Amino acid sequence: MSAPILFNGSDLLFFIGELPIAMSRSCSISLNATLVDVTTKDSGSWGESMPTSKKWTGSCSGLVVWNENLVKFTDAFINKEMLAVSFKQRVGEAGDMIYSGNCFLESIEISAEQDAAVTFTIKMTGTGALAKTIKA
Repeated sequence: MSAPILFNGSDLLFFIGELPIAMSRSCSISLNATLVDVTTKDSGSWGESMPTSKKWTGSCSGLVVWNENLVKFTDAFINKEMLAVSFKQRVGEAGDMIYSGNCFLESIEISAEQDAAVTFTIKMTGTGALAKTIKA
């Protein structure tokens, strides 16, 4: 069995279209399923579940570039614009996984503290399937 290939979290980013989200510092993706109880009298003393609908969400935070990334986020939010995003390595190699799908921005937070960099946090909610592809 070969050793796992680990990599630095700095190399994993959200992209809008083909461009990485500018000045990001952290990002995450979450996959969730709704489970329904299918326990019957035949289940014995253990409960049983079955997955039904699935959804995905993502978040990204970083430094605000006032006339660039912030404008893109706020315009998409105000106009209820669907965004095509992907979650992948900055410079991928053949065989790398890429997760992609469409989403809407659920929230945007801008934080401006005294004597600190202005930061943003966006939360995305997927609409439709999250596709997994392998980089050729």
